[in-house]
Amino acid sequence: MSPMTPHRTAATLVALAALLSAPSSLRAQDAAPLTLERAVASALEGSPEIQRARAAGLLERASVTESFAPMLPRLSLSTGLNRSDVLQRTATDPVTGGIVQLPDSLVERRYTFGTAAVVSVDWTVFAGGRNLAAASVARARARAAGHELGAARVKAAAEATLAYLDALEADALVQVRRAQEAHARELERTAQARFETGDVPEIDLLQARLAASEANLAVIEAEGDARARRLALYERTGMEGDLGAPLQAPEPLAAVDTAGLRARMSAASPVLAGAAAERQAAARAVRAGRLGLLPTVTVGMDRVWSEWGQTREAFTMEPRNAQAYYRLSLAWSPLERSGQLWAERQRAAAALLAADADGRAARRTIEREVEVGLERWVRAGGVGERAALNLALAERQREQAEERYRVGLGTLTDRLNANALWAEAARQAALARHARLRAAAELERATGAAVMRPMP
Repeated sequence: MSPMTPHRTAATLVALAALLSAPSSLRAQDAAPLTLERAVASALEGSPEIQRARAAGLLERASVTESFAPMLPRLSLSTGLNRSDVLQRTATDPVTGGIVQLPDSLVERRYTFGTAAVVSVDWTVFAGGRNLAAASVARARARAAGHELGAARVKAAAEATLAYLDALEADALVQVRRAQEAHARELERTAQARFETGDVPEIDLLQARLAASEANLAVIEAEGDARARRLALYERTGMEGDLGAPLQAPEPLAAVDTAGLRARMSAASPVLAGAAAERQAAARAVRAGRLGLLPTVTVGMDRVWSEWGQTREAFTMEPRNAQAYYRLSLAWSPLERSGQLWAERQRAAAALLAADADGRAARRTIEREVEVGLERWVRAGGVGERAALNLALAERQREQAEERYRVGLGTLTDRLNANALWAEAARQAALARHARLRAAAELERATGAAVMRPMP
């Protein structure tokens, strides 16, 4: 057997790369291919995690709006018509000062009518700083919710990317198993021919048939796994479509400056930014609790328009009487709410301690995930080259084993082992093709910071 030439080695690598990267289908090859960009866009549009984060952000923004309400003046308007009936049966004796019964001739019903309109304005000009502190806390929590939404978007895109790669690699594994089955069937035919000529015992034929049966079972299992991965992709992204639609292989990621990426990931992580905002909210809540014992100062004014009379002419749209009342009040009840205020301060201090602990834990976790992810990223750069070389070597060893067995210089076991090694090398090549993209997606999922793409 002549040795494999460099031209033949390059041709083998090109053919196997085309096999592993070509769009594969479980049912049909003519369906419109799916792309990673489409999967990510669908995930960002319908992700439940993003919707929950968006709902949490809306609630926090509502709290911000609510926190400003106590600082605004309170305006109230009231108007009404009044009628009173008086039936007087007794009177005061002018001589004795006692109450006497009036005769029926003097008993009469007296009516009075009136119109009143009141405009009241009250404004709490000072509430011990509690209102401003509550608004500050609400704004900090709204910022934290915004960071959580950004992290949810990045993580949803990363999850969709990983699901897409899982499905893509499962489809590539189906192609590998089918190629392995084709070689096993060829081996079975070779063993059958050699058995019929008496060159090998029957045990070789039986082993070849068993290997072909196992290769067929591996194809069935790979197709089932590919279908499950495709269903998981559709579940993660919310897409609907043909399960047999091919997946378009994304472009491999280029190498980047890991030092700069490490600094950017640690500084731009929305998880850390959200933890810092939560800590700021807790600290402001503590300061708000210290202001609870200060008095409250309120100013107000009432403007009243009225009209009174003994006839219904007092019901009018233009009352002529006018009064004005002005108020300045100071309220201070340190003993009434002292226990409640002290408990609120204790809860705020506990929340601050918890926020500090959560922030430190989040930073340590992010730093660890960044280091692990970048190390995985660096390793992924060399995995592809090694996988290609290993695949070329396995291809050559399999060809040699086939030729040696065909001419009677090798055993069936050598042929089976060479086929199994080729299948494993092809599987590793399929995984290595997008190892850097997978490492980037795992880094995004762990840190919540975008690596591959800016989030809209």
